[in-house]
Amino acid sequence: MTVQDDQIARVMQNAIALHQGGRAGDAIAVYRQVLASQPENPDALHLLGLAMRQQGDADGAIDCLEKAIAIQGNVAAMHSNLGNAYRDARRDDQAFKEYHKAIELDPRHQDAWYNLGIVCHSLGKPEQAIAAYDRALSINPGDAEALHNKAIVLHEQQNLVAAIAGFQAAIQTRPDYAAAHHHLANALDQAGRHDEALGAYRAAVRNEPATLRFWTGLAQAMRATEFTGFDANLKSLLIDCFAKDGIDYQHLALPALSLLKNDPSVGGAFTLPADWADRDDAAIVLDDLGGRLADPLLQALLGQCIVGDEKLEHLLTGCRRALLDKFSDRPAAGQESSRLCETLATQCWFNEFVWRVGEQEQQKTQALAAELKSSINRSDTVPAGVFLLACYAPLEQWFAAAEIHELARRSGNKVLQALARAQIDEPQTEAVLAQDIPRMGEVSDAVSLAVQHQYEENPYPRWAEYTAAEPKRVAEVMRQVFRARDLSEIASPNEPRILVAGCGTGRNAFETAARFAGATTLAIDLSMASLAFARRKADELGIENIEFVQADVLELAALNERFDIIDCSGVLHHMAEPKRGWAVLGGLLKPGGLMRIGLYSDLARQPVVAARALIDERGFAATADGIRKCRQAIFSLAADHPARPVAQSRDFFSLSLCRDLLFHVQEHRFTLPQIKEILANLDLEFLGFEHGFASTAQQYRDACPDDPDMTSLDNWHDYEQRHPETFVGMYQFWLRKK
Repeated sequence: MTVQDDQIARVMQNAIALHQGGRAGDAIAVYRQVLASQPENPDALHLLGLAMRQQGDADGAIDCLEKAIAIQGNVAAMHSNLGNAYRDARRDDQAFKEYHKAIELDPRHQDAWYNLGIVCHSLGKPEQAIAAYDRALSINPGDAEALHNKAIVLHEQQNLVAAIAGFQAAIQTRPDYAAAHHHLANALDQAGRHDEALGAYRAAVRNEPATLRFWTGLAQAMRATEFTGFDANLKSLLIDCFAKDGIDYQHLALPALSLLKNDPSVGGAFTLPADWADRDDAAIVLDDLGGRLADPLLQALLGQCIVGDEKLEHLLTGCRRALLDKFSDRPAAGQESSRLCETLATQCWFNEFVWRVGEQEQQKTQALAAELKSSINRSDTVPAGVFLLACYAPLEQWFAAAEIHELARRSGNKVLQALARAQIDEPQTEAVLAQDIPRMGEVSDAVSLAVQHQYEENPYPRWAEYTAAEPKRVAEVMRQVFRARDLSEIASPNEPRILVAGCGTGRNAFETAARFAGATTLAIDLSMASLAFARRKADELGIENIEFVQADVLELAALNERFDIIDCSGVLHHMAEPKRGWAVLGGLLKPGGLMRIGLYSDLARQPVVAARALIDERGFAATADGIRKCRQAIFSLAADHPARPVAQSRDFFSLSLCRDLLFHVQEHRFTLPQIKEILANLDLEFLGFEHGFASTAQQYRDACPDDPDMTSLDNWHDYEQRHPETFVGMYQFWLRKK
C-alpha cells in the first residue's frame, strides 16, 4: 500500500504517535507504508531503524540507518543511533566509529559521549571510557547512568575509593537506582566493609525485587556469613530469598543456620546433647522440638539445602530416631508428626541418606513398613509413617512405584509428589535420555574406567537450582575476572566455541555456556548417569546450546575441531597422568584461546589426606554403609586430629559428595611450583586465579604490591604458605595458549 505525497506528513505523525506510545511493531508497518511511496525518505528510514532496534532486529536497524545517513548526510543523531545498533549487533568497532562521527558533528551530544563510554569499556579501553563518561557528565552532571558506569570502570581498575564514591553519587542522584546499589555492594564487599555491603544488597532487592540477579548477588555475598546475633529483619529477608526461583539456595545455608542458632525461638534446640533421643524423656523433648522445627526459615533451609552442620545433624537424627520409636509404639500415630516427618524426608533425600542408622532402627523400619503396607492403598491422606520411612531409604524400597504415585495423586500431598518425582520419575526419564546421548570412542584407561564406575554409582554433584549469569562477550568476562589488567590481546569471538571437559551432572557446563554471549558448547563426561542427569536438567531449563557426549578426555585428540575456550575443573587430578590429559586439551585449543583449570591444592587438602589415611587404616569401604561408618568415626575424633576439619566441609554431609571428597578412586594434589613447571612445558600462559571471594585478591594485592597483575606463581606459593586455606576449594585459574 502506498501513500499519497500530500498525506505523508499526517501518516508520519500517526506512525510517530504509535512509536512513542510503545507500539513499535505497529509503527514499523506505517513507516513501511511511507517508504513504499517515498523509498528515500530519510526521516522514515531513520525512525524505522529505531523501531526495528526496539524490536530486537539490529541488522535491520543498521540497514535502515545506513540508508538514512547516505541520503541525509551528516546528522549527529543518526550516527549516534547507528552506533547503538552496531553495539546491539556486537560490532563494537563500528559503533566506536559512529559515536565519534556523532561527536564530531555535535561535540555536546551527551548520548553519544555516554554510549562511547559504554563501547570503549566493551573494547577494553578503560581510560577512554572514563574520559567519555566525564564528557557526558560535563554536559549533564546529574546523569546517574553515566556516574554508575564510570564507577564500574573504576571498580575494574581496583580504584575502590573512587568507585564507591561514584556509585554513591549515582544513588544520591537517583535513590531508587537498584543496579547502583548492587554494584556499590560489590565494591564495599571487596573493600572489606561487609556490613555496609549487606545493606546495599538489601537496598538493591528492595528497590527492584523482580530482578533475579540482585537476589543472586545478595545470596552469593552472604554465602560465607555467620551471624553472631539475631535480627528479625534479616530472617525475613532470608525467607524471601528462599522463595525466589533461580537462586542457588546452598549459598543461604550458612547465614540461615547461624541466624537460627541465635534465634530465641529456635536456637535452644541446638544445645541438646547428641544422645538426647536415648533419654527417658525423649518423647517430651520431641514434642517441644516439633514446634521449634516448624520455624519457617528452618523449614525452608531443610527443604531446599543440604545442611552441613554437625549439631543440626545430631539433632535431626535424634528426631528421626525418636519418631521411629513413637511409631513403633503406635503405628497409627496421628498426623501431628506429619510436618516434621515431611521435612526430615526431604532433607534425607537431599543428603542421600548419609545419616547413621542403628541396628534397632533397621529392624523398626522393616516392621513399620509391614504395618503400613496394608493400609497405604486405603488412605486418602499420607500416613506420617510413610514420610518417616522415606527418611531412611527411597520410597521404592518400601512400596511399589504405582502405590506411591496413586497415593500422591489421591492425597494431593505436594511433598510426596515431589519425592515421587525425584525418586521415581526423574531416574526413569534419565534412563530414556541416556539411550540417545552419543558416545565418542571407548573408555579403555584403567583409572578412567574406575572413575567412570564411581560416577555411574554416584553421579556428582546432584543439584536442583542453577543461576544463569548475564551473558557477556569473552573480553568483558575476562576483564571482570582480572580487574585492572590490560587484556586487550584477548581473543573475543562473537560466537565462542566451548569445550567443557568433564561436565559431571551439567551445572558447571550450564554456568560456563551462559557466561559467554553467543556460545555453543560441547560437554563431555565419562559417566552416562551424570550426562543423563545433565540432559534432563537442560531440557527442564530450556537450555539448547549444549551438546552432551560420553567420552574420555584421553580420547579427545581425535576431535576434528578446535575450541575458543576449554573448561576443565576438578577433572585432571582424577586421571592416572594429569599432564597427559592436560596436553590433550592444550592441543584442542585455538592459538590465543582460553583454558580454565581446577586442581586440588596439596596444602589446602591436608585434612582430606589425613582422612584418607584413616579410611585406609580402618578399612572403610566406599559403600553407603562404609561412608556412614567413616563419618561417625570422624565425628568422634579429637578436635585436634588432622582429619577432624573435613567434618566442616559441606561435602561431608551428602553421600555422593562425601564419596567424592574422601573415597575417590584416584586423587592427585598439586603445589604451585609443580603447576608452574607443567605450564612451561605446555606452552600455556598463566593469566591468573579466579577467586570465589574478592577479599582474597585484595589481601594478595596488599601483601604483594610488586605483582599488580597477580600472576607470579612464586608469590602465590609464598602467600599460600601463610594462608593455607586460600585454595581450600581448588586452584581455579585461567590460561591462554601462546
